Order: sequence, then structure tokens, then C-alpha cells
Amino acid sequence: MTELQRCLKHLKVHSSLDMKFLHLLFPYLEELYVSYCFKLKDVILLHSEKEVVHFTFPRDKYFEHLYKVTLYYCPDLIRLTCLIYAPNLKFLGISSCNSLEEVIQVEESGVSEIASNLGLFSRLHILSFQDLPNLRSICGRSLLFHSLKSMNMKSCSNLGKLPFDSNFKISENLEEIIGEQEWWNQLEWEDQTITHHLTPYFKPFR
Repeated sequence: MTELQRCLKHLKVHSSLDMKFLHLLFPYLEELYVSYCFKLKDVILLHSEKEVVHFTFPRDKYFEHLYKVTLYYCPDLIRLTCLIYAPNLKFLGISSCNSLEEVIQVEESGVSEIASNLGLFSRLHILSFQDLPNLRSICGRSLLFHSLKSMNMKSCSNLGKLPFDSNFKISENLEEIIGEQEWWNQLEWEDQTITHHLTPYFKPFR
């Protein structure tokens, strides 16, 4: 491991016309900001310079310091499944990524029990999605969001279901869920008790 790989904690990637894949080999990375990468399809985590992290690798050893991820205007982005390796993520913001349909693609990752075994997004405080017209799913499996404070869903009209099931318990820190009233009204719920408990936190965006 190089000195740069050991020391880099904040990475900003801005304005790329032809980069399709962003490969990361920075185990101490804390913040990642990516914007105006017009051809970017995926962020890929590397175990070494020649080896991509595989789903059988320990999932708490690679992005364990990463707490903030922001992506803005990456119109070809199709997934961010690498976030299953970020157990301490506190902020996730994705905006203006028109091709994004599902953030965590469980089936393609080969990880079948990420929700229960890893606690995906269990430390997340803020989830902010804006202008994602084709987003239909955050994750194909239910998530717990133990620490969630704010969920901001603006212009995500195709997101028809949130990743909550009957085992979901509202975080003691939850303050708000922001989105269009029309979007909230058309959401599908596995259990109607979930919407009953969450509705007091919903704030319509105008």
C-alpha cells in the first residue's frame, strides 16, 4: 500500500467526459464526492491493484472509515452496490443521476443476507435523493435504518416502495421524511402499520 493510499481521506472527482468506472483502493477514505462524470456507471472497490473486492470478502474491512458519499449529475450511473462495504456510512446523497434504477443491487452483488448480517445503512443519519426519475428501489431487501434522522426524496416519482417491512422500528432520532405529497400517497407498504407510524414524520415538499 502506498503512502497516498494510507493518507487519503477526502476524495473529490469532478468533471469527467469518458470515465465509466471509478476504482477505489483507499481503505482510510472518509468522504467521497463525485460530480459531472457523464459516463460513470459504477464505483468499484479494489482489494489490490489487480483484484476487485468480491462478495465473499469480509464486508466490514474496506470502507469502514467512509461516512459521507455524495454523487451529483452522473447521468449514466446504474448502481452503488459498493456501499455494502461501508458499515459506518452516515450521509448518502445522490442527485440528478437519471439512469439509476436501484442503488444496492443485491442479486448482482451475490450477497443474499446483507441486511441481517451487515446492518446495511444501520448508522445512516441522512438519506437524500433528488431528481432521480428512474429510481424504483433503494435495495431489494428490507433495511432497518436504526440511526436515521432525515430522509429526503424529491422528484423520485418512480420510487414506489421504501425498504421497510413489518420488522421496521422507527429510529429514536427520526425527524422528517420529505417528498412530494403525490409520491407519498402512491407508496406501497408491506404493512399498513408502517405508514401509520411514519406519516407523522412526513413533510410534503412544495
